[in-house]
Amino acid sequence: MRSNIASTKSIAVFLSLTLMLGWRFDSAISLGQAQSRTKAKSPGPPQHQPLSASRSRTPPEVAIQPALQQFRAEFAEGRYEMAAMTLNDSAGHFYDQNAFETAMPLYLMFANFADPFITIDPADGQQETIRKSLIIKDVSRNYAKFMLNTLQVRPNLCKTINCMELAWQMTERVKSRLLRVDLINAAMSRLNASERHQVEQLINTVKGQRTDRIRQRVESGNLLGPTVADGTIERADADISRQLPEYADLAGEIPSLQRIKDTLADNETFLSFLYTNNRRKVYVVKLERNQPLDPNRVVIKTEMLTEPLYNSIEWIKKRIADEASLKEISGSCVSEGQPDELCGLQGIYTKLLAPLKLDPNRRLIIATDLNLSALPFDIIPTGNGALMMDTFDITYVPSATVFYYLRQRRTSARQRTASFQFNYAGFGYSGGEGNNLIHTETEITNASRYFPNDPNVPNATENDLYQHSADIANARSLHFATHNYFEPGVDASFYLLFGARGKLNGHLTSQKIITSLRNHADLTVLSSCETAQANDNYRMGTVTPLDPQKNGAYVRGIFSDCVCSYGESFSNLSGAFFAAGSKRLLLTQWKIRDDALTEEFISKFFWALSNGSQPAQALRETKRKMKTEAPLVWAGFMLAGD
Repeated sequence: MRSNIASTKSIAVFLSLTLMLGWRFDSAISLGQAQSRTKAKSPGPPQHQPLSASRSRTPPEVAIQPALQQFRAEFAEGRYEMAAMTLNDSAGHFYDQNAFETAMPLYLMFANFADPFITIDPADGQQETIRKSLIIKDVSRNYAKFMLNTLQVRPNLCKTINCMELAWQMTERVKSRLLRVDLINAAMSRLNASERHQVEQLINTVKGQRTDRIRQRVESGNLLGPTVADGTIERADADISRQLPEYADLAGEIPSLQRIKDTLADNETFLSFLYTNNRRKVYVVKLERNQPLDPNRVVIKTEMLTEPLYNSIEWIKKRIADEASLKEISGSCVSEGQPDELCGLQGIYTKLLAPLKLDPNRRLIIATDLNLSALPFDIIPTGNGALMMDTFDITYVPSATVFYYLRQRRTSARQRTASFQFNYAGFGYSGGEGNNLIHTETEITNASRYFPNDPNVPNATENDLYQHSADIANARSLHFATHNYFEPGVDASFYLLFGARGKLNGHLTSQKIITSLRNHADLTVLSSCETAQANDNYRMGTVTPLDPQKNGAYVRGIFSDCVCSYGESFSNLSGAFFAAGSKRLLLTQWKIRDDALTEEFISKFFWALSNGSQPAQALRETKRKMKTEAPLVWAGFMLAGD
């Protein structure tokens, strides 16, 4: 079943705390008394007056009343998103003043009232999905940062509220939203017309029920506690999940820290990274099966600030593209003896990874955040001349929720003892939109030598892919070698290019992958440029409307100057192949060269697979063999999934 971000249990405990402290939230201010703020198109949040010395000592139940008054006025006008943002902005205002006790109830209220647009709605169009995602990214990170910081500096507040779990739940709500929508829509496409219509009706019904619930909260004054509508919504969610299990896994209840921990093998460490504000430190949640959920061990505040880390990764990518050596990108955060925020790999290890105290010889599962999917963890030096790939098997995942879903799906597939008709199916294309490729055909030909009786088309059209769809559906490993192009538009998507024929333009988009290339491959190799990292949905500073009308008009918009607010960590292509059924993907973190060295890398990798190596082992072996070349050649191949 689906649960609210501020769980009923946590809220019930918190209500006990409010009674103990004498706080009251059944507001003495009626909707009729409330005054709304002046409404104008504005890119910024509402302006707050600084706390005076006397106000800083104001009891929390009194201090929050102006925010509640404004919230009620906006809610009465039907501006639900703006009303939720008022709660968040006001909570952030008190947090900035270190008034944790006052910020806490406002943040919990925000989590309740943001529920309709925090929750993924598969019925939303792509543009609406992205709009909601942009609204929630920045503010949800503030919420998570507050909960994690409260855990460390005001632990008494977290004795009766599970701050760690609440931060985790909100973090997972914001991560990989577009990818999860792709997975859900892929599942929807497999339903027949009648089943799909029924699920769509149920989703629309529960959407209305969630809005009605927050309306009832306002009318009753019950801004935090359970409501009579909770059970109805949980039953409706359960009805949807019976027909569409992916809905529960990816849009409903977020897997708890305990569930993720229990899913891990004994030799696995799960690391979930969280970018916060530009000038705030990056957090990491570290989980291991045999370690207790002790907040002091699980939640780690690193020494790395969000914006410097983001910029350092972009700098490393640029230097690698310029064919810099491993030594040239491995510097510390020092330049000419002075501290420098732009860090090389050694500096990133010192500030970001050393605080995690990782035990060697383990499998690391890294839930990335934004451009962390472009950081080559494998080649980060750990000291004494060793690299991380010498000590760890490293796999990337878009989020813990997606990881849990993929692991459950893999376990289920294993129980069904799925078999494969082929060990390999490969498809290349040498054409381009102005820049043809020379080596993709040879790459497919060389790799296919290790699987001589399996299907391959070195220079394929889009139609060839569909003609081989049965082969693709029954191959253990899939291999695509071609151009990857960015398609301008609100969804910031990519497509793989194959030959055009007739009405088929050769653009292998997410939708075509999901609907026409279903598979259950153990591994899909996307040997194209930058198949890992997503593009930004909007440029920095883009205004996102709140409560837009059907004609697109809006009264207020928001924007963020935080690097944490734009784009996703994984590309639409990775989401599409996961949705189509692939369990693991070999992706590229930057532009790869069309040359004999890339051919050699892929050939060595498939040779290792053909000799019985698992994908992670094969990747590590291949990288070690190619390590004498520039990192551009070999370091950017990464394994994603489970």
